[in-house]
Amino acid sequence: MSSIDYIELLELPKSEARLYEIIIATYALWAGSEPLKLRKGSRLSRLRIKLNCADCGKPIEWEPNRAFSAVRRGNKRALCGVDCPSKPNKKPVMSNKGCKLPAKRVDIVHLAELPPDMPGLYRQVGAIHPHWIVPNEGWVRRGSKVAVLKFQLTCPACQAELILPYHRVAASVRNGHRTTTCGKRCTGILQRRESRPCKGCGAPITHHPGLHFCGPNCPSRRTTTLYLETQPEGLEGLHALIAARAPEWIGKKPMSFRTAGWRQALHLNIQCPTCSEHFNRDLKKAAYSYRKYNSNQLYCSRSCFDNRRLTENNCKGCGELLPDAIRHKRWYCSNDCKTFKWPRLRPCNHCKTIYSARPKNLSYCSLTCARKAHSLYMRGPGYNPDTIYGALFKHMRQLILRRDECCVVCQITTSLAIHHIDKNKKNNSAQNLITLCFRHHRKHHSFEDNYGQTPYPWLAELAKKRTDSMLFEWLEEVEMLQKLYP
Repeated sequence: MSSIDYIELLELPKSEARLYEIIIATYALWAGSEPLKLRKGSRLSRLRIKLNCADCGKPIEWEPNRAFSAVRRGNKRALCGVDCPSKPNKKPVMSNKGCKLPAKRVDIVHLAELPPDMPGLYRQVGAIHPHWIVPNEGWVRRGSKVAVLKFQLTCPACQAELILPYHRVAASVRNGHRTTTCGKRCTGILQRRESRPCKGCGAPITHHPGLHFCGPNCPSRRTTTLYLETQPEGLEGLHALIAARAPEWIGKKPMSFRTAGWRQALHLNIQCPTCSEHFNRDLKKAAYSYRKYNSNQLYCSRSCFDNRRLTENNCKGCGELLPDAIRHKRWYCSNDCKTFKWPRLRPCNHCKTIYSARPKNLSYCSLTCARKAHSLYMRGPGYNPDTIYGALFKHMRQLILRRDECCVVCQITTSLAIHHIDKNKKNNSAQNLITLCFRHHRKHHSFEDNYGQTPYPWLAELAKKRTDSMLFEWLEEVEMLQKLYP
């Protein structure tokens, strides 16, 4: 009579290697001569794998080859076959689609409190439901659609009974928690009951559950105070002042400051322009006030700010003091004052013609003058089209437009400008000129003025490459212009 070695599984493993490890850990004598190979059975000894049908729960006995084949195909559920009592006309055994699932078997473990570590949790589970613990490894099996493991606890805040899955209880144990609650509200109640020590000075914190320090006046917090005789003029003045007196607080980006932590801070001692009292203001809050309100003054309170506005905010038309109700909203006391000095007669900044200026065109009499002024500004100070290099640029512009045909960045064919790559307006060689649209031309000069570098460093290489690839007739015209305007 042959003996049969049985291995009970709740579900199929994820891989063949895992199934092989489970078999060898239980019966080492079935190990084969090659990796992932089992010894063949005989008349005297056999190996069988016991599972439950994932649909009807009927016990199944599989040979090892059949189990390995199911795992190799990626099946996660074991089905009993076409004679499953849940559905008589079902698909083959290895299909993942089955009949209607029965009710799950729920194994509950009662816990008075969470254990201090994961081995303690494994011991409590193994004492009540030992079949959920993998032998010789000490970890809990995964639940399936047939059986699941849950824990019953009591919420320490509202005393409600909790039924929690294994993964949630395991996460709480790994995080070092000894209790678990039914929600954020009970967690907040429990945290407010229990005081925590301050990470700086060790004083108990009871007024807010999310704080790690007792407050801005914590003795362990290192605060540096800068005493200022006069207030800095805007954000630029504040940045220059901090760079001179406390350069370690300057940030990496332009006009930025380093973020302060709980253990250190920088305060500015400033005199209020309204009440003339000295007050401390955090560097971050001072920079925020300058950025948000675009103001050159800081005040100790809202009342001082309102009083300052009330005493100094006069109508820009008649000069009278604005009423209290509209001082934060308007610059004029009435519409008559707003239109009293408009339109204004003033000279145009480009052609010097006297014109009737309105708020929308304060600097130039027309769009043509504005464009001409912008063109002169982009070419640089001292540009004169009647000079030799000005005349050469006038002729070279047509050749460069014929060479590039469009903006080299966005490929549009309208509103084009010719850009000097080395910023020398007297160098009008073909390798130094490139076509850009107005938008990308302004962007290039803006980045050079603010950050000292161009966003398009490849312009010089592209201009040289396109010049070398032009036709012989085009190169002859360029050479003729260079000889005509040396």
